[in-house]
Amino acid sequence: LRGRIEKLEDEVRAGAIHPEQELDRIDRLARQCEELGAGAAADAEEFKMRCWMMRNALYNHAGQPAAARVAYKRAMALYGTVGGAPEKKFRARADHVVTLVDLGELDDAEAYARDLLRESERFCEAELHVRRDIAMRAHGVLGGQVLLNRALADASKETALEAKRHLELALGKARETDCPREIAMDLCQIGLWEALFNEETALEAIDRLYREIEALGVSEAISLEYLRSHRLLAAYRMFLRGRAVVSEAADAPLPGDRAPDWVRMLSRKYHATLLAAAGRGNEVETPEK
Repeated sequence: LRGRIEKLEDEVRAGAIHPEQELDRIDRLARQCEELGAGAAADAEEFKMRCWMMRNALYNHAGQPAAARVAYKRAMALYGTVGGAPEKKFRARADHVVTLVDLGELDDAEAYARDLLRESERFCEAELHVRRDIAMRAHGVLGGQVLLNRALADASKETALEAKRHLELALGKARETDCPREIAMDLCQIGLWEALFNEETALEAIDRLYREIEALGVSEAISLEYLRSHRLLAAYRMFLRGRAVVSEAADAPLPGDRAPDWVRMLSRKYHATLLAAAGRGNEVETPEK
C-alpha cells in the first residue's frame, strides 16, 4: 500500500492523469487504509494524511477550491497527530496558497506565500534535492499564483514584473532538479504570464515555450494542455484589445481530454470567439450535454 501511495503522489505532482481519475484512485486507497488492522494503525493514519494532501492538490487542479480547503484542514489535523517529513507539509501549504487565491482571499494568500518563502530558507540542512524542490515551490506559488493575480487586480506593471522574477527563479530551481515535468510546469506558468502581460509578442513567446516543453520529452505532460489554453487566452485578449486576429490563431489546437473540465470549457470560449471574429462562426462546436 505504501508503494502505491508513493507512486500516486508522484503522478499527482506530475499531473500525469486527469484529476477526477486520480481522485477516484485516492478514494479507493483511502478505503484500504481504513481496513488496515490495529497493528498497522500508525501507518493507516499516515496514509490517510497523505491521501488528504493529494486531494488538496487535485481539488485545486479540478477548480474546486472549497473542497481543497476541507482536504487541507483534514491533512493538517492528521499531520499534527502523526507528523511526517517537513517537506510534505510544506508542499501541502503551498497547495493551500492556490486554494486561497482561487477563493479570492488574495491578502491571506500573499501573507501565506511570503511566509512560505521565508520558511523555505530554513531547509538549509535538508538534502540538496529537497532544498531545490522547496525553493522552486516557494517562488512558484508566490509568483505564479499570488503576484500574478495581484498584478491583474491592481493593474500593476511593477507587480507583474515581480511575479515574472519569481517565476524565473522557480524555473531555475526546476532546472537544477533536472526533472522534466517540473521544468515543463514552470515553463507553462511563464506561458500564462506571457498571455496576460506581454501582449505584443505573447503568441511567439508561448510557441517557443511549447517547443521547449516538447523537447523535454514529456509530450504526455498536462503542462502542454494548459499551454494550449494559455495561447488561446493570449489571442482572445489581443482580439478584445482591438488587435487583428489572424485565422491561424483560430486554428490553434484546443486542450485535450487530459486537461481539467474547466480548462477545456474556458478554452472553448476563447476559441469560439476567435472563430467568429475570423468569420468562421459556423465552425464552432457545441459541447455535448
